[in-house]
Amino acid sequence: MQISGPDYVSSYGSYSSVNNPLSNAIFFTWQMDTNSPNSYEIFSNGKTANVQFYANGAYRLHLEACNACGCDSTYKDVIVYGRSLSPIVVYPNPASDILYIDVNAKAVDSVKELYRTSNGKDSNFEPVFELQLYDMQGNQVRSTKAKSGIVQFDVSKLPNGNYFLHIHDGVNEKPEVRVVIVKH
Repeated sequence: MQISGPDYVSSYGSYSSVNNPLSNAIFFTWQMDTNSPNSYEIFSNGKTANVQFYANGAYRLHLEACNACGCDSTYKDVIVYGRSLSPIVVYPNPASDILYIDVNAKAVDSVKELYRTSNGKDSNFEPVFELQLYDMQGNQVRSTKAKSGIVQFDVSKLPNGNYFLHIHDGVNEKPEVRVVIVKH
């Protein structure tokens, strides 16, 4: 059994079960294996699933198909890229020594506007951005808070690989997640 669908997406993917040895499968379970459980939604209808991704990152989509004789399962790795909700600039990517996170005036203003529109009132709300860098195992390796300006994360001693930068703006429930590559 295989999962047919895109390997790389920016926000949405449609997937289906193909080459299923259990041709008379009556029960299908679609699940996601990820360190960011609130970063996607799966809408399934038996052999097919539509997935809405809310954050960049690496995901593993699992499918289990069952009939009266047993079950078969498989998975598909999916990379979500290019999804950016805020004007925060993260550079260089890949990074070797210092990763810069520019919490600029445009980012601050957009969060203030989001707060104003979601609460229906003007206020003196000043966002505080919580920036957290995680490795592929979900371990937090760097963290700081910033109101504005350029934040620096020293990545020179981190192993080569993919990392996830979580950007919490204090308004949205879910953080924006960006993939950061460390390469020396």
